[in-house]
Amino acid sequence: MLASGDMAGTELDDGIFRQLVEQAPDGVAILRDGFFVYSNQAAAMLFGFDSVEEVVGLNIAELIHPEDVQTSFDAILPVMMAGIGKVPPTEFRAKRRPERAVEVSMVAIEYRGLPAMLGFGRDVTERKNMQRKMLEVDRLAAVGMLAAGVAHEINNPLAYILLNLECLERDLGSDGSRAAALDRVGEATEGAQRVRGIVADLKAFVRPEKMKEAPVDVSLVVERALKIVDHELSHRASVVREISKVPKVAGDAARLEQVFVNLLVNAAHAIPEGEPESHRVRVAVNLVGDRVEIEVEDDGPGMDPEVRARVFEPFFSTKSSARGTGLGLAICRNIVIALGGEISVESEPGEGATLRVSLEVASDDMVVEPSEPPSPSSSLGRRGRVLIVDDEKRVAETLCELLDEHDVTVATGGAAALELLGSSAFDVVLCDLIMPKMSGMELYRTVKERNAGMATRFVFMTAGALLPQAREFLETVPNACIEKPFDLDYARQLVRRIVAAG
Repeated sequence: MLASGDMAGTELDDGIFRQLVEQAPDGVAILRDGFFVYSNQAAAMLFGFDSVEEVVGLNIAELIHPEDVQTSFDAILPVMMAGIGKVPPTEFRAKRRPERAVEVSMVAIEYRGLPAMLGFGRDVTERKNMQRKMLEVDRLAAVGMLAAGVAHEINNPLAYILLNLECLERDLGSDGSRAAALDRVGEATEGAQRVRGIVADLKAFVRPEKMKEAPVDVSLVVERALKIVDHELSHRASVVREISKVPKVAGDAARLEQVFVNLLVNAAHAIPEGEPESHRVRVAVNLVGDRVEIEVEDDGPGMDPEVRARVFEPFFSTKSSARGTGLGLAICRNIVIALGGEISVESEPGEGATLRVSLEVASDDMVVEPSEPPSPSSSLGRRGRVLIVDDEKRVAETLCELLDEHDVTVATGGAAALELLGSSAFDVVLCDLIMPKMSGMELYRTVKERNAGMATRFVFMTAGALLPQAREFLETVPNACIEKPFDLDYARQLVRRIVAAG
């Protein structure tokens, strides 16, 4: 074991040079077989010791935070074993000072005739903190841009929703024609649907749903997407299919359908209406190497380099505000990347555009997901008893009117609902998830303790802004959940299905 005073007779014991090393602001140390044989004062302090004597003789593994030992040794050992070369700057936490980050670089040397490692260490905690603060500033700036974009996109349709509703109130209160009033209702409804679409896109972008990867016949998914957007394409272009038989891909069928619908709608919107015989949209599915590639090509005006470089940015759009939020391609990119795929664009001004998606072929051991159950029948079934639990009285009362094919009871809080459930039986309980005093989660748990069968009839309602405990709750219960603003047709069918199953 050698302390700093044992350096006599070595190169480091040379007057001015030794003094420079001893007083250097950065840590300097020599290791042999992983043990410290020399340390200056700065190196000792870097690892949380007061003196050099406490460090010399220790193994470096004793000074590194346990969680960082493997990473550090992966970088150091190859050079140490070879006895030649350099270890690039490697960062880890000091064990005795876990709040401090240390950056160490090393070089293989010969010391006193034997192989050794000369190390240089530096405290980079403040640098790390500064980087973290800069990232937080960038994140806040991004959030600000996101909020500004959302406000802009939502306020436009909201403005004419409110104006049309004011006009509707005036028309219905006077001798105005019923037809004019209904037109205003239609415009207000279209605006509300745009707002719902904007919020849905924003939610998908900020907090994407978990995807269930399974073998997917991507050709069938593309065909389904083509059927969905047929009304957009048929007035603008003819569709050229070049769909080969390819292996199944690793993906989520519903999310991939969302991607292809978006790409096809974008291709359609790049072409003017009215001359479908003069334009075409080509859709191709091919096996390229060991991956499946899907291409959507249009013969529209194309993109200049500035637009092409920004097409996947959130809120960037060349469409009018009535046609999109600028989130579609950003969401597509997130979905494709999450599935281990790639998405790219090729386009030149005047030469159309090609969006290309590349996906991994499904492995042989990938679990096949069960097919989706058929949609519930839209025909009326038996009349059921439905309990609506929502602290928003207007929401509950409006739902009550819209579900008039059943016998509907309203409770404006968890306590009132618990009392009704104790004295009456219901086929379906539409329950708001977040309510004051007693939440929908608490109500469900209480009902489940008393009547497990009734708990299975809960359908939760949420406005989408979920607290972590609410998201965790929904992931652990088998019950359905519908989001506000409601897709009323789906809500009706879901209620009918549960009533019929009763």
